Amino acid sequence: MSMHGKEIRAELWRYFSGSPFADVVEAAEIIGTSTATAYRIRREVLVNMGHTKKYVLTKSRKLKGYDKRKLTTKGSVASIEEYRAPEEEGSPIQLALPLAPAAPAPAPVAVDDVLNERASTYGRFVDVAETTQTLMGAIATRLAERGTIVQHDQALALQMIVQKLARIANGDPDHLDSWLDIAGYATLVAERLSGKAPR
Repeated sequence: MSMHGKEIRAELWRYFSGSPFADVVEAAEIIGTSTATAYRIRREVLVNMGHTKKYVLTKSRKLKGYDKRKLTTKGSVASIEEYRAPEEEGSPIQLALPLAPAAPAPAPVAVDDVLNERASTYGRFVDVAETTQTLMGAIATRLAERGTIVQHDQALALQMIVQKLARIANGDPDHLDSWLDIAGYATLVAERLSGKAPR
């Protein structure tokens, strides 16, 4: 007794789920369906497993069977055995090749966890904000008294450096990134002043 459409689909799905890169022609013969159906179901299984990259092949001219030298390819191709015949001359062949499964999405991090971790490294946000604004106020007052105008990159670098200083004062003074950030912002301004191309 032959199987119907839904049964064939279910059987192919089980077959390729257990062996996604099995020979499609052989699978079609075993289950009793067309190779086109077997390729379609295998492609669905591969996509379901995270194999989403596809390679597209086109026939360069009418060929009897396959001739590797007469096929034009876009992308890499594993082997001639992976090709399937197109329904008509010049039709594209979409081919899923073995690829590493997609990496699992990282577990979401709770905002509270991030804030608590930052507080232990940089100090409480309200304290860092107060220290930053106090220092920036002092700098702004002194610049205004002298009538000094700073460029945009200098203003932002001063603000970022002051914030890093406030983090050091309120948090962990041995946190390396804070010191490296200060050096980085100062370097960006120094490079511009010395005529180097901005980055």
